[in-house]
Order: sequence, then structure tokens, then C-alpha cells
Amino acid sequence: MPQTDIDKVARTLIQMGSMGRSMPPSWDGAKCKTLVGGPGMENIGYLLPGRGLYLDTDLKSLGIKGRLPNVYERSKLLRLIEIFDRMASDLDSEVGAIQTYDSIINARASGQFNDVPWQKGNITSVANQWFSVLRATGQPPAIVFNSATPPTNAATDRATTGALSQGLSNPSGSNRKYLLTFGFGSAATVNFLLLLDMHVQGGSFRLTVTTAETIASPVTVVRQYGTGGLGSGNCISFVETTASSATAHNLTVNYTNQAGGATNVVFAAPATAGTIDGIYPVGLINWFIPLASGDFGVRSVSATTSNTALAAGIIALVLHYPLMLIPGVTNNVYVERDSTVQIDALTELANSSQVIGCLGMFVFANGTSTGANTGFFRTCEG
Repeated sequence: MPQTDIDKVARTLIQMGSMGRSMPPSWDGAKCKTLVGGPGMENIGYLLPGRGLYLDTDLKSLGIKGRLPNVYERSKLLRLIEIFDRMASDLDSEVGAIQTYDSIINARASGQFNDVPWQKGNITSVANQWFSVLRATGQPPAIVFNSATPPTNAATDRATTGALSQGLSNPSGSNRKYLLTFGFGSAATVNFLLLLDMHVQGGSFRLTVTTAETIASPVTVVRQYGTGGLGSGNCISFVETTASSATAHNLTVNYTNQAGGATNVVFAAPATAGTIDGIYPVGLINWFIPLASGDFGVRSVSATTSNTALAAGIIALVLHYPLMLIPGVTNNVYVERDSTVQIDALTELANSSQVIGCLGMFVFANGTSTGANTGFFRTCEG
């Protein structure tokens, strides 16, 4: 068995900690969190948006003796706190919710489950940049972003063409639906894979004009994660549908935050040419744009404005909630993350709306290809 490269493990943890730290602070605001799986799909812990990476173990168990920035260990005291929190949560939870392994077995034995395979084709990529595979061909087919000018947007869910979740059914009555396992294999090595629930898609936001690209009737999200109200923990991402030219510029994004307040954020895009299906702006370690200070979620996006007219560049909106982050999967190896053996890590797929979301993926590329991806996931409801 090859020896683990401790330095590489530490660098990966620091990178994930940096991602979590730079996310909108929805952990403090609404206790939102994103599940983190290992390269063998084992449970690593969670990204705590605005805080960093919480490990489901201690660093010394990984062979790391020192402390890492933005990486929090699971101390003995915290384990006790988690046990009491979970007991309180069980007392307050709705009758019928999946709480034990026996509940999972009974739900699946009674036919309350979906098992769905999927396959997505290759996307040409650039090493160490985020890419969307939403428009990759395969089964399900490619998602089609709105392309009207001025821009428009649309709500998305499991019935949206191209959703990985199109084979799932919505939970019935007061039931809840849970993601039990998620597995995939890729023809190319990737640094990270992000499984997300896309609430709203839209376009086309042109970077070639300096006037506001405004949506006349912005769509408001209907699915909720976390405890801080509608929109908590949601991220704004943009996908390049026409590659942007290498011109530095500032982009203003107008949105409604988790409290229903209209606000905006201005961020700087570097003088780096974009790539079709790349996450805009190019060259950032994160897959999302920053929000205004104090905001930790987004309900809707209404406009973008570039302060410079680029020679080329059109971007599409992906308003989403990150569900699971998986680092460093080796190419041509199928691995599966089984959350049923870590019952606290079950991911609920529908919350306040009782409608399964439009599941999709972003990939942090390792080279010039994301590779053809195949996968399979299991669910149950109860």
C-alpha cells in the first residue's frame, strides 16, 4: 500500500479551509454546511461557510502535528455537544423523518426510494480552474441556459431538462427525501467535484456593454436549506457561455439577500481570458462570487453591470446551494460515498418546498479535460 503524502493532505485541507472561510457566513447566520467527502468517499467533515473546514476527526489521526489555518478539529468536548444537539434535534423532528439505519431499510423495503444512474460527457478545461458540467452532453442531456436579451431567468427543479435528479420523485405527504449514496468515476483526474442544487438559471448577461443587464421579473427561490430562512446558504455563480476576453474589469451584481433586502456587490475580474463553461471570473479558487458584508444567502438576482465593455463575453447565472464537496478523485476509478454509515451526514434533498431540486456539478479541473463522468446515487424517503 503506498504511503500517504502528509504534506499533500495538509495542502488539500488548507485549500478547503480557505474555500469555506471565503464563503458567505451562512454557518453563523443559519447553520448551513456543505458535506465534504474524501477521495475514497469517506466522510471528512463539513465546509462551514464563513468559518472554514470542520474535520470529523483530529489532525493527529491524519499524521499532522501542527494546526492548519481555517481547519477545525473535532475535540472530545465537541463530540459531546454534537450528541446532545442530535438528541434535541431528534426530539423536535417531524414524525416519520429518517433517523436510524432501520428507518432506511424499512423505507427502501416498502418502495420509498429512487436509484438513479447518470452520465455526462467531457468538457474542455484549464488546470486549476472551476468548470460547470451542466451543459455537458449525456444522460441526462445538457441544460440549456436562457439566452434572451435583455436577460431572463427561470426556476429549476428535478423536472428541468438536464438535471441529474430528473429520475427522482418528490416526497409525498409529510415525508422527507434523503441522499444516501453518491458515487462517480471520471476519465480524467479532478481536484474537486461539487454536487449542487441549482435553484435558478438565467442569462444572457453581456460583458460587452457598460449598461445594466437587468432581468425584468427576477425569479425567487422556493427551496430552503439551513435555519435562517429562504435563501440561506445560497451562492451566486456565473458560467461563461461565450468566452470572455482578457480585460480587467469590475462587475456589479444586484441581488436580494436572505432577509429579503435589495443589495449589490462589486468584485474585480482579472485580465485573464475565460473559457466556455468555465466559472466566471477566471482564476479564483472559489466557485462563487462574494456577497456584501453581513449577507449569508441569496433569494434572487436581478442585474449585472460591467464597468468596462469587453470585446467578448456572455455569462449565465447559476443560483445554487452546495450540497457536497469531494476532493481528488483519481481517473478511471469508481468510488462511492455512503452516508448511511454516518447517519448524521444524511443530506436532505427537499426542505420547505417538498420539491426535489435540479442537481448538477461543478468540477475544479486538474488538466485540459474534465473527462467523461459516470455516476449513480441512491435515495430514500420517510
